[in-house]
Amino acid sequence: MNSLLPTFRIQSPGGGRFAGTNIRFCEPKIDGILSKISSNSRFGKLYTAANGLNAENTNSHLKHKEGGFENIDYSDTFITLQTQIIFNSFERTFDRPMFSNMPENLSVEEQARYLFLAAPAVLSHDRVLLPDGKFDNVYNFGNCTALHYFERTFEQLTTVPSTNTCSKDGDEQVARNKLLGNAIVKGHCVETGIRYSSTGKKVLITDAVLFNLITDCGVYAGQAVIIEDIKHVD
Repeated sequence: MNSLLPTFRIQSPGGGRFAGTNIRFCEPKIDGILSKISSNSRFGKLYTAANGLNAENTNSHLKHKEGGFENIDYSDTFITLQTQIIFNSFERTFDRPMFSNMPENLSVEEQARYLFLAAPAVLSHDRVLLPDGKFDNVYNFGNCTALHYFERTFEQLTTVPSTNTCSKDGDEQVARNKLLGNAIVKGHCVETGIRYSSTGKKVLITDAVLFNLITDCGVYAGQAVIIEDIKHVD
């Protein structure tokens, strides 16, 4: 671990396992996400059409299936680990599960499937070193609802710096970066604003909940957002 990497103290309204302790940043690997995507070794093979429904996302799932969006391999190691980090981090931060209706005793693959097909949009990003030598937050997960509104496949989304879904306007980027920084320090925040799909459609997100991702070892692993109120607007 690089001793120059920053640490911060996590705050959580529900207390939680890591509340009030120092959380350390993990040093980004130079090969990063982008080189992994080219071989599909990290995110697993993509499949066409979703292979089932859950009670929380019937209409959304059918919309994605008809639209031809790819599904993901729920048994892929990165997908199952990322799912667990998202679920566990949310529960530590808010002292409740992300989905109150999710059945208990699901396997890690079944939990990954549940998250991918859930009605709210869920995305996560982490800081990686890009080929141009600069660091940026790059998406490493987006569920079916997120893929629909941002008009990307999973493979396309996970090559995109999350800054690219925000306006190029300098003031908006500054506001977004401030929001991300506040979430790092406070543990979470609420976000409302306009984002943009791959084709330039405006995506209105209202009261989206942004929270830090922390591994079981206490290492900062990026941030995730859950968006229950999301829609395309003119």
